[in-house]
Amino acid sequence: MQTQASGIVLFVSAAVFALAGILFPSLPFALMCPVLLGVLIYARSKFMGEVQETELIVNRSTHDEVPFAGQPIALSVEILNAGPAPIRCVLEDVIPEDCEVAAGSNRYSGLIPARSQTTISYTLVPHKRKVYTFEGLRLEMRDEYGLFSHTSSVEDGTKIAVHTSKRSLQAARRIAGREHLEHSGKSRHLAAVMHDLEFDRLRDYLPGDRPRDIDWKLLSRLDKLFTKVYTKEGAIQTMIFVDCSRSMRTAGSGITKLDHSVDLCLQLSRVLLSSHHAAGVALIDEVTVIDQLRPSLIRHQFERIIQMLRNAPSTVPGNVHESIDTQPMADAPDGLTANGNTEEAAQMEKFLSAVRDIGVRTSKRSKGVGLDEVIWKLLTGAKDQKQMIIVISDLISSRDAVLASAKLCQKKGSQMLVLHIYDDWYERSETPLEVGEAERMYGNLLNYLDVEVKLRKMGASYVKVGPADATASIVRTIRWGKA
Repeated sequence: MQTQASGIVLFVSAAVFALAGILFPSLPFALMCPVLLGVLIYARSKFMGEVQETELIVNRSTHDEVPFAGQPIALSVEILNAGPAPIRCVLEDVIPEDCEVAAGSNRYSGLIPARSQTTISYTLVPHKRKVYTFEGLRLEMRDEYGLFSHTSSVEDGTKIAVHTSKRSLQAARRIAGREHLEHSGKSRHLAAVMHDLEFDRLRDYLPGDRPRDIDWKLLSRLDKLFTKVYTKEGAIQTMIFVDCSRSMRTAGSGITKLDHSVDLCLQLSRVLLSSHHAAGVALIDEVTVIDQLRPSLIRHQFERIIQMLRNAPSTVPGNVHESIDTQPMADAPDGLTANGNTEEAAQMEKFLSAVRDIGVRTSKRSKGVGLDEVIWKLLTGAKDQKQMIIVISDLISSRDAVLASAKLCQKKGSQMLVLHIYDDWYERSETPLEVGEAERMYGNLLNYLDVEVKLRKMGASYVKVGPADATASIVRTIRWGKA
């Protein structure tokens, strides 16, 4: 806070009046000098008292239930003057970074009477998916004579979570009308069987039997149709886990991995719910569960998923290439890593290395820490009911946890699908590929091929995903048994 034109005005005025009293000695002028000086002192004291008694209460609200990146958001800022004196001021709402005013004005200039309220309304356009924090208002107060001014800030701290582009939501509704994970036609390779079935016996085929219940293998041997009869049949609940670790949140030169993962999760959950399969979502990082929503088929489950995905962490600047077994170079010069990144990248690599060392290569993991612990609680809590687990991750800090989860799903008779957000595909580079960079990418490919082999041996499905891959193509890959 600062007060302008206060002490300077008084000092200059006193000096001018004193000089005038010496040059033009007269009784009226000599009496007028202290009177004017006293008026200035009184006006300043009164204004400073008003400043100290000023009490502004800010209430910020948005008229959009789910704000989307790139879409206008209508904001209303209600300012209540709870103090005993009116305020002559200029108010400016401080706009967060990566936002711009589209319509209206975020400024107010005028008088706010005591115990009264004024409202600033304008439209804001956020450019990225993140949680925006409004720091508050910039307040410039003035006295009634225009002699003094005082600048301060009114803290607010309101947070508004902005979702990804609205096109992802529109694509989810469009895809759900024509795509399904489970194939119900003539196919001998059903990758995603979304029903829990207990086989009882075979019987002769009758017109009207579902194609998926026909034993197609016997048809090729006996040249006759038989239908499988089950004693128990129920839809499998699906839980989608989105990896929100530091490597997923790192924003490179291309599309952000976490933003793409949020879009895939949103659209996959819509596809599942449209097929009457209970779906839930969980956001996890290296050590904890950020937020989760249990699988359900209630009426507004998709809207609840949309709201929950807004809690996904914001992206952070950085560009770290790191294979799943790479450690920071010990002999690198200060400020550089093995691949020439900055000190910030070196700290990130150290952090990721420490995360991987939290028991991920030991048989004894800390309780409640890691993806496998969360999945273990989910499967054991469901008793004998089978589950469908979908993991969206770059497998940098969560590789061992994903492998342990796949082994657990195999033991419990549940299904697992890993959508591997392949890190190297999300980096755009206009410079030619150097030999060292090519060797690093080739080493990553070999390591991830080993992970894919291990997952498939444990019965898990695996799909490598890049920034150009859409949900529709991923669903078709799963449905036709190519995952």
